[in-house]
Amino acid sequence: LTVGVADLQSCRKHIAEVNLYDDVTNPERLGVYLDCVQLLRHQDEDQAPKDIHITGQHFPTLLTTYHREPAVVPDALRQGEPEAPHFFVTPALDLNIGHVMKLVGTHNPHQSYQMQQLLRPGDAVIDAGGNLGGYTLPFASRVGLDGVVVAFEPFRHTFQALTANVALNGLLNVYTVHAALGDHDSRILLNQPSMRTFNTLAAMRVQGGPDPESGANMGIFYDGQEEVEVKTLDGYLEAFPRVLGDRPLRLIKVDVEGMEVEVAKGAAATIRRHLPIVWAENVAYFESDGKDVAFLRAMLEVGYECSKVDTAPQDLLCTERHGAGHQPD
Repeated sequence: LTVGVADLQSCRKHIAEVNLYDDVTNPERLGVYLDCVQLLRHQDEDQAPKDIHITGQHFPTLLTTYHREPAVVPDALRQGEPEAPHFFVTPALDLNIGHVMKLVGTHNPHQSYQMQQLLRPGDAVIDAGGNLGGYTLPFASRVGLDGVVVAFEPFRHTFQALTANVALNGLLNVYTVHAALGDHDSRILLNQPSMRTFNTLAAMRVQGGPDPESGANMGIFYDGQEEVEVKTLDGYLEAFPRVLGDRPLRLIKVDVEGMEVEVAKGAAATIRRHLPIVWAENVAYFESDGKDVAFLRAMLEVGYECSKVDTAPQDLLCTERHGAGHQPD
């Protein structure tokens, strides 16, 4: 370190008390600050073990700090410097993704790694159904600063946690969009997920959600209502062409609780233009023993065929059926 602030405790005290306005004009002291930032950013497990903190004014929030294992991005896929520890903010009473992110840093590590293997630095990714960021964060790390991830999440409080996780992990290549994806633009008044009771936030639906009484029997609880905006992916990318720029759109991940047909129809022009890999949860197909083929039909309309995914028993991997465009290696 530049001026002898060489240990973690001194660095914490220095950063907490320093007046940056003064230090900006003093290169020597500014060097101490920058050295301390790097030292604290890359502490090892002995210096900063994984920990849990609970806070929250209106509902309990859980802050997981210094998550390292399993790695959010496996070493074999990392580019550049070693992975800094990850931090996550999640609703403390979420029984599904929030709970799992606390434990393993994503929703399903094997599925996350398999999707990351499809990507390259500099790619663009669409995350339809970003939830708390369980896949948004690893996608963003994998594609790097030259890439971009656009994550759509319709429910306000979940969207706020998604955005917080992007900021908390210092990701500069993510656009979080407070909207659902569908086959036409609209606004819908929906039951709002409750953050003040045990709940299953990943089961919240924009379309076909249960009423409060039925939902309670399924572990789904509401707290008032909220207006949700629905966009088509085609319309969004037409309105904001600089978001993707000239990056290759290699992956569209779809986990939208039964709206995957509508998402596909609203993204038809994008799919035809960019020929991305489409990874989609399609519960209707699997629960009907293959009889509900509405999503497969929607994909066939854009020239795609789909196969099952071994790491996710209700997901399909779809690519251009003649081998054009982006394909798994």
